[in-house]
Amino acid sequence: MMAAVLLAADMFITVIAEFGGMHADAAGITSSTLAQMRARAEAIINYEWVPSQDVETWNNSLYNGAAVFPAGSTVRGMPYTLFTSEEVSDSLLSMAQYSEVTAGNYSVKARCASKNNKWRTGPVYGSCCATFISEIFGGSFMDGDNPRYDSVSRIEASTYASHITEARADMIQAGDALSKKGHIIWIGDVTDDSFVIYEQTPPVAHKVVVSKDSAVNSDGFLEYKGSIYSTVSRINVTGSDPSVTAPELMIDHDCYAQGAAVEMSWAAVPGASYYLLDVARDGECIVEEQVQTSEHYMIDNGNGSYEVSVTAVSGSHRAASGKRFTVGRLDAPVITSEGKYFASGDNITVRWTSCAGATSYHVTVSRDGGEIFREANLNSCSLSFEPDDGYYEFRVDAINENGGLQTASSEKYGFDVGNKRQIVIDSADAYYPRKADVTLNWNYCEGVSEYMLRIYRNNRAYLNKKVSGGTEYTLSGLPDGKYETVVSAVESSGEYDWQPSEKMSFYVGKPKEQMAVSE
Repeated sequence: MMAAVLLAADMFITVIAEFGGMHADAAGITSSTLAQMRARAEAIINYEWVPSQDVETWNNSLYNGAAVFPAGSTVRGMPYTLFTSEEVSDSLLSMAQYSEVTAGNYSVKARCASKNNKWRTGPVYGSCCATFISEIFGGSFMDGDNPRYDSVSRIEASTYASHITEARADMIQAGDALSKKGHIIWIGDVTDDSFVIYEQTPPVAHKVVVSKDSAVNSDGFLEYKGSIYSTVSRINVTGSDPSVTAPELMIDHDCYAQGAAVEMSWAAVPGASYYLLDVARDGECIVEEQVQTSEHYMIDNGNGSYEVSVTAVSGSHRAASGKRFTVGRLDAPVITSEGKYFASGDNITVRWTSCAGATSYHVTVSRDGGEIFREANLNSCSLSFEPDDGYYEFRVDAINENGGLQTASSEKYGFDVGNKRQIVIDSADAYYPRKADVTLNWNYCEGVSEYMLRIYRNNRAYLNKKVSGGTEYTLSGLPDGKYETVVSAVESSGEYDWQPSEKMSFYVGKPKEQMAVSE
């Protein structure tokens, strides 16, 4: 077997509360301790050894379809055996010692005390389920005057662990050992959907992932291979932990626009096993989470006043830092002007709604699809000007008192001046199912008898089509992708100079966020 003293020197020293009184943010063990336990478990299930002779497996269990470990073939995983704690006096081996003795220590027949001295075959050195857990925990659980008998019960009663009976599945944490009469398993990880189970059973130690849907029974207990596991043994390691300093919490601004997602980060703190993140919005706690592997976090919980703290944890040592910020304390301006066409030389006034909290408004006017015609910072909610002929887009940003760090933008307002008119495609749906028919419609254009329809798929030309005598066209059987379309006049005989439409986008097959489309 692997020794009870295996890696004992590497035991991470920390203090946890007794099981029944643990704080809600405690994981039972620090992430460093859990990582070391998981590394020992992985070492055992991935241990490779080569038998020098054909060795029968324990009780004819099947390994790769046969009840034998073949001579000269590499076997992955510590073999199952009860000999180590019952028949071999020098059974407390380190991994290095195990490697030295395993190649030649096999038994054709040996007696097993816990099985009424019945004959068994298999390797002399290996693990039973309880010694496997003892090695994962760090080696202390199988020490004592009588390491030969009832090993599972010894772990259930060990003073090196906190214990609880009738533990429901939602109480199980990564790092817990779970037992039933005669067998014990180790939980290497717990996710929203599954349990990762390590165990030593014939023929070799192994790992399995079971879904919570199938593993949690109707009474809320973990049921695995037909047995209910409700006794938890949670490791206690004693000593002292390295102290920690407060992490430096970094957030770009004090104020963000309406609906903004806020990314925060913090510098890693030496000695920290994990971090506790607490987020309150308008005085109500909305996030209380233990973050072990990431030093970045995204807050996307809507508008409000936020308070955030990040606490570095090393066993009983903690140090915290905090920040405050606001999201969306400005409403977006709404442009109330509705005119689409104006004669040459008209004086045009564009108006918009006022926004509570805004101290000024920044106006941007572009002409013919890109050129900036005018910019202005205003305290009023209107702008009058006499533009040249062309197509214009008008946008207003409300700015608050914090130097422009928080803004809220209106939708664009477009209009034509003079003889120029722009073709406008009616808004299509954003998404269409695979192979759907997509019908494009655009406005009637005086004097235009023929239109050019240009379609782009995933930023590449897909279709150029002339359309005569109508203002719609149906695309059939489109493959998945992101599409953009532009409609232009081929020839105009009227008084207006019709400008091509803006690109109109839609998606076929999959939602935008699932599509690998380079923008």
